[in-house]
Amino acid sequence: MQPFIPFSRPTVSDVEIEELVDSLKSGWITTGPKVSEFEKHILEYTGAEFAAATFSCTAALQLACKALALGPGDEVIMPTYTFTASAQVVANCGATPVFVDVEPSSSFLMDLDEVEAKITPATKAVMPVHYAGNPVDMDRLYAITKPRGIKVIEDAAHAIGSSYKGKMIGSHGSDAICFSFYATKNLSTAEGGMLLSNDADLAKKVKQLSMYGISDSREIWNSRYSKAGSWFYDVEFIGEKANMTDLSAALGIHQLARLDESNATRARYAKIYMDGINVPGVEFLSVRPDSECCWHLFPLLLPEGVDRDDVISQLKERNIGTSVLFRPLHLHTAYRNLLNTKEGDFPRSEALFHRLINLPISPSISDNDVNYIVENVNDLLCPK
Repeated sequence: MQPFIPFSRPTVSDVEIEELVDSLKSGWITTGPKVSEFEKHILEYTGAEFAAATFSCTAALQLACKALALGPGDEVIMPTYTFTASAQVVANCGATPVFVDVEPSSSFLMDLDEVEAKITPATKAVMPVHYAGNPVDMDRLYAITKPRGIKVIEDAAHAIGSSYKGKMIGSHGSDAICFSFYATKNLSTAEGGMLLSNDADLAKKVKQLSMYGISDSREIWNSRYSKAGSWFYDVEFIGEKANMTDLSAALGIHQLARLDESNATRARYAKIYMDGINVPGVEFLSVRPDSECCWHLFPLLLPEGVDRDDVISQLKERNIGTSVLFRPLHLHTAYRNLLNTKEGDFPRSEALFHRLINLPISPSISDNDVNYIVENVNDLLCPK
């Protein structure tokens, strides 16, 4: 009998375990030298100039908003088809999330025509979301934002290893780019995130804000607790507690070392799905020719009229785990109350949501698992 195939399971090798044990034995387990090393490796990998490791992508986004001084009266445009963290960090700063619909295609990306149409004098930033690792058209977005002096904060939670026009996501010149290293992500530190920027002052401020706003806070392991260090510190800004630990970075260093191999496996599985699933009316993620997707997710749009929840239940009976993940934000109670949104406001996002399932694509599964999923999707949706 086919064992249950989980939707997403992290892969941890012996080398990560050894690095983690080394950190535990070192006597330094919070933010320290391994966080600095991990930041350096991420910069080398992406081509960005400055990095600030954080406890989560949500924390990185929150600190980016804070460092850019977003607050009451400011608006930040973003897709409604995203996780709550994107809008939550804006609302927590006192600014207002402004939602736009997704493109008419199956890209799952925000409609840049709507972005341009919704700009007002209060618009201070735009937050593109690279759903499933599928890059937003950044040149078009910059053409909209830069002449107007509007900041760009990339929610790149899904996109470590994706590229746009031959350059890695993280290196295209946005004010801030925020990655997630959560347990299910392509690169996992269990919990973790990172902000990248080409603005040295912004990255430095985010590092400081991530440790209460304390001066030299990210060098505690060297400047305060070494033999040559000093106990004195100053709180220069009102910050938060959002730093990454060396224990997390120990995992990330080696997860990054095999990220390209892992993403290649995801891309191969995506091709098996697209070549093998032969169901009239299904749609796959649409990726532009100028981009490479890291395939954090494999979204499958079911034919119109198919009961999505019934398909999920039947696949589970066949030992196949799936997920939906995002319900459009404008449908959630908190955002209905905050923004007075309602069903029907963003019809394309709602249509995607009602047709969507995400199939397993983690390298923790096998080719046989993927082929089994293809066979059962075809059998379930095109019964003989």
